[in-house]
Amino acid sequence: MSSFQSYSSLNNTNVVKKLTTLIIDDDIVFRMVHKALLRKFGVKTHEVKNGQQVILDHHNGACFDLIMMDLDMSATKELRDMHVDSLIVGMTSHKK
Repeated sequence: MSSFQSYSSLNNTNVVKKLTTLIIDDDIVFRMVHKALLRKFGVKTHEVKNGQQVILDHHNGACFDLIMMDLDMSATKELRDMHVDSLIVGMTSHKK
């Protein structure tokens, strides 16, 4: 499979449609933009506004294939200490 797939071929990929993603950011607009983009590809999305909620959700049994979280949140270390196997992607809406 080419790394440069067209939108339509990626949209029809069953693997992508089975993904569950958690979006974590205190900025609601940032969460909404990422949620809308991922849903266009059929990805199931959940969102929370802070790292404490993520930790609580994981203690209660939630699990996700992908976690997209604000770079400034310290919850990443806590999630790793809990042996969460999700791929964690750091992102920011701030110009650095």
